Amino acid sequence: MSTRLPTRCLPVLGPENATTLVACLLERAEHITSAGGYLRDLTGKAWPRKLSRGPTLMALLSADAEEARGASRS
Repeated sequence: MSTRLPTRCLPVLGPENATTLVACLLERAEHITSAGGYLRDLTGKAWPRKLSRGPTLMALLSADAEEARGASRS
């Protein structure tokens, strides 16, 4: 991911959304093949105010729960 990308996203996303999304990206980094592309896509959705932190956080929780269930079955 470009070091300039988060800085470019900040005015569009706002500090709370930018911080939340970067934290989610870092948490799921091993499963995301293009973090920069993912952040650019989310920034594009945020521009017309279509982006909410809630679904992103719920997806992260859901993925963590699914991984935990898979690990307990092993």
